[in-house]
Amino acid sequence: SSGINAEYGKAMVEETLTLDYMSSEEEDNSVESREGPRPRVVRRLPWSSDLMVQCKADLDFEFKKICSARQLKATAHVYRRDHVMSSRGRPSHCPAWAYDPSWVPEPVPVKKIRDDTTA
Repeated sequence: SSGINAEYGKAMVEETLTLDYMSSEEEDNSVESREGPRPRVVRRLPWSSDLMVQCKADLDFEFKKICSARQLKATAHVYRRDHVMSSRGRPSHCPAWAYDPSWVPEPVPVKKIRDDTTA
């Protein structure tokens, strides 16, 4: 009975709860962790829509609401860094609501192949 189901629709959210839609993350070695796991830095998926970003934030919020103090202590603190982009590409089966239609992928560098036929 969370706002997520009412606002987004359970089926809509469920189709994006796979690894293809997860942001890249890594341990934050700049922060010393005294208790529990080392904090994590999450990179933003550059193709994510504002609705997808909000949906993930709402899911994180709902998750923290149902966790016990012990569970929260055992869960790594996550820092979302919107200015640091993930290199993970948009899934080919990505629903239209989940991606920003103005996003243009970075061009893939093309490796030049030597042409020996002109020698």
